[in-house]
Amino acid sequence: MKKKDVKIIEIDRSIAEEIAIKYPEATVINKDGTNQNYLIEEGITSYDCVVSLTGIDEENIILSLYSSYLGVNKSIAKVNRINMIKLIENKGLDTAVVPKGIIANQIIRFVRSKMDSGNSTIENLYKLSNRRIEAIEFVIKEKADYTDIKLKDLSMKENTLIAFIYRKNHIIFPTGEDVLKMGDRVVIITSFEDVTRISDLFI
Repeated sequence: MKKKDVKIIEIDRSIAEEIAIKYPEATVINKDGTNQNYLIEEGITSYDCVVSLTGIDEENIILSLYSSYLGVNKSIAKVNRINMIKLIENKGLDTAVVPKGIIANQIIRFVRSKMDSGNSTIENLYKLSNRRIEAIEFVIKEKADYTDIKLKDLSMKENTLIAFIYRKNHIIFPTGEDVLKMGDRVVIITSFEDVTRISDLFI
């Protein structure tokens, strides 16, 4: 099991305190996350992923580009304007999250959760990459054909990836040796639409 450390940098003290209470497993720092010198001091060059979530699109894009320039493997930027997506793609950034799609995502999640969900339920759903890709969070409610079997022995549809598994307060970035278990929260990235259960993504 590979545990990842999460560090959150928030300039507003009251918000930082709220985040620290809500997510005690994370390290919360009350600093300016747009200060490039401070990010260097914090060891950004050793990070696996940086997510920029300020209220300013340009700031998020610059921070993500800066992270990529320093060698961070994955850079994610929040953007509020759809027309910024092309700029991000042209600049080679990894992923953009668009808050405008949140309401639509919630509606889709609600409708799908009311359908026959079998052994798993949809908890959250997000549209990524100009709504061409979905990130879906499932909860595995009971044992199924795909539980307790090594992932390398399961066949998933093309363009589908298990991003991570959340189990007993630990985040697991799975390898072929890992298994899905009852009670797991699983985030899956896929280009398939109309997915209502995890089993839809296995062949």
